[in-house]
Amino acid sequence: MTKLSVSTFFDFESGYSTLLDCIFEELPKNNCLLKPRSFSNSVGKYEKYFENAPSLKEDLDLLISPPCNELNFSNFIFFLNHHKKRIHFTMWESTRINDIFIEQMNNMRAVIVPNKWNKTNFEAQGCEVPIHVINLFVDTNIFNYQQPIVKNEFIFGTANKDPRKRLEDVVRCFNKAFPDKKDVKLRIKISPKESYDKTFTNNRIEVVKNSFTTEELKDWYSYNDCFVSCVSAEGWGLMQHESMACGRPVIAAKYAGLSEFMTEENSFCVNYKEVPAEGFWKAPAAKWSKYDEENLIETMRFAYNNPNTVEAKGIIASQDACKLNKEFFISNLLDVISKYK
Repeated sequence: MTKLSVSTFFDFESGYSTLLDCIFEELPKNNCLLKPRSFSNSVGKYEKYFENAPSLKEDLDLLISPPCNELNFSNFIFFLNHHKKRIHFTMWESTRINDIFIEQMNNMRAVIVPNKWNKTNFEAQGCEVPIHVINLFVDTNIFNYQQPIVKNEFIFGTANKDPRKRLEDVVRCFNKAFPDKKDVKLRIKISPKESYDKTFTNNRIEVVKNSFTTEELKDWYSYNDCFVSCVSAEGWGLMQHESMACGRPVIAAKYAGLSEFMTEENSFCVNYKEVPAEGFWKAPAAKWSKYDEENLIETMRFAYNNPNTVEAKGIIASQDACKLNKEFFISNLLDVISKYK
């Protein structure tokens, strides 16, 4: 039996939560004894794992945490317990990060990232420990192919108010693409915690600000025809992946994490160029993508005018997306763990 401690450091709802859920649910089924550890007070729904945590001398510590791009108190986590066998599961959304993070990565036994883009960037910046690429997953028990819904309008879906997602750009491009069309709609899903005070003068743009169950989220994806994104970069792209699993292809730049599962056959890949990264993701010479606006607008119009092509891509999208499931992820994670325990 593998004795594994799981350390976490994040206090926001994100793909890291989905990753942590999967690890606590699935690894014990695969001969792993887990001891949860946390460097954050915001453990929330994970309290139950701490209540009956085993007392053990672990074989390995798995740190699940976003990187720190700024020199502040939160960096302390990367300086702790380097005498232990520690593997860090992380991801980043621009081509470079603060060099202090690379230094701390080199104190780990190994690093796990979800995409080859991260591996290439970290290695180019000086990471010398082994970096393993383990693709993330979609829960195919929930997100799986759904027949297109017959309706009198074509619907694009988009989501998330994070500045990196460029939600306002999606809205602007939608309005430019369809200034007069009445039978097309943009549905925006945001978290209840996100503020969004913009109002729209017509019913072609709908904002949903609810906490969805996974079944409700599946229904939201399934009522769309496409998922459109102007995101700068994704470490993975969970919503894009889930949309594709439901048979709703993605319109986006095939860049960073999205390049792990988007193809010309299963998606509408938008032209882009690399530009300097901004905000939290800014670092010396750091870059990310900027979609080509004209090409994005043309692609949205093409999808609207060619629903049969959208449906055909959706079938392929679901087949490809569902290959990256929990079982595949856990199998790859166990292979890496076995190398270092």
